[in-house]
Amino acid sequence: MGARWLVLREGSRLRWGGDLRRHHVLAALAERPDATDVDGWSAGRLREALAANHRRPWSARPRLAAATMLAADALAEAAGRALPFAVDFHDDPVAQNEALGVAMDPAWVERAIDRKRRNVDAFRWLVVPSPELAALAGLDADRTIVAGNGSDTTVITPMPWPGEPAIGFISGAPAGRRIETLIEAARLVRRSVPELRLLLWLAATSAAGEGYLDGLRRSTAGDPWIEFAAAPYQEIGAQLGRATVLCVPNPP
Repeated sequence: MGARWLVLREGSRLRWGGDLRRHHVLAALAERPDATDVDGWSAGRLREALAANHRRPWSARPRLAAATMLAADALAEAAGRALPFAVDFHDDPVAQNEALGVAMDPAWVERAIDRKRRNVDAFRWLVVPSPELAALAGLDADRTIVAGNGSDTTVITPMPWPGEPAIGFISGAPAGRRIETLIEAARLVRRSVPELRLLLWLAATSAAGEGYLDGLRRSTAGDPWIEFAAAPYQEIGAQLGRATVLCVPNPP
């Protein structure tokens, strides 16, 4: 008998928060004895999983759960041979960039909106990390399931109070985060707290992000109190423990 569930999720490429969510959010479903756990979500990976799922012609098509929105070719494959059941909708790049004031290429916006529409139309349930994201993305509240991001308590543990005052910020590095504003605020604080450090754990997730991050490094090259660093997940507890204050400088 074939599997009742096909679960498309992240396998072993666990670099940052998005990877971790795509790996863990559907983990319990993937571990069911009647589920096939698929590493990836391309049309090719889906075809391979369907081909390996030996289903009798009269038996029901497997339900499909995906840990991220699917491309058009994967959606077509899913609609023809499976039952698209749930997709994890963990970000809306167009709505979020608009909220952050990030300039976007019109052709990219059109493609992103089309992908979102196709996935929302195809899947019965939309899994979201928060009601606020669902509202920002304009999703139907009656079709959303809130599954918040969790922390691995073997990694994220209480740390001793830092020995020196420090502001910490951990995030992807799009221009709309206004990290320059945070740097200027830290400069003001250093007038009265000269030993203050600024710890920036930033990940560039695109070519534009790489360029933006390079510009930040150049503009602060003369400021040894500003530290640019990486925070792999296994080190994140110790890294966060270095900050007296952790902040998220979104424009609003």
